Amino acid sequence: KRLRDGDHGPNTGGMGAVAPLDERHGVPASLLHSIHQRVFLPVLDEMRAREAPFRGLLFAGMMVTDTDTDARVLEFNVRFGDPETEALLFATHVDVLPLLLAVARGERVPRVKLDDGAQKAAVVVVAADGYPDAPKKGAVIEGIDDAERDDGVKVFCAGVAKEADRFVAAGGRVLAVAGRGASFDEAIGRAYGAVDKVKMIGAQVRRDIGLSVRGA
Repeated sequence: KRLRDGDHGPNTGGMGAVAPLDERHGVPASLLHSIHQRVFLPVLDEMRAREAPFRGLLFAGMMVTDTDTDARVLEFNVRFGDPETEALLFATHVDVLPLLLAVARGERVPRVKLDDGAQKAAVVVVAADGYPDAPKKGAVIEGIDDAERDDGVKVFCAGVAKEADRFVAAGGRVLAVAGRGASFDEAIGRAYGAVDKVKMIGAQVRRDIGLSVRGA
């Protein structure tokens, strides 16, 4: 969340993410089970009890404490969370459109295994000069097409506008550059390799995204 390497600087909406995580990366199954039982199910049960059942996408921002099974809710959003979602979805090979359509239509959601064929993914945010306090707009963005020529790379545009035939920064977090691979090292390497091909004056990038899982 912090702007600069080593978790220094002001808080942001998120400067990068890696996925998927499991016991080897400090995310035990007991923690996921606890969040499922203590957070999501009670919220959905309460909505049902109020005759206002939820149909959509419920994204919880969590803070994990020192214990393996204890987590606190910071916020709920009824939208995808960025940049976590880019990492989670890019790691899988599941077509989520049928799932989203089923939810929107009130139909039974097809059963899928999100981990079938899943790889590791890393996302690095390219932020504008002055972000998060006073992001500067208008900086020309170059190299997106060049970056996406690399295997296992996808550049997601966020705070981007098009002026004539060029892309320019139009928000604080401008791009989310994703890399995918068989290991976190490969995914992180691809993400940063693509980041280095993107040119934007004043760009801010953390260089330690995924540091805790490198070599995993």
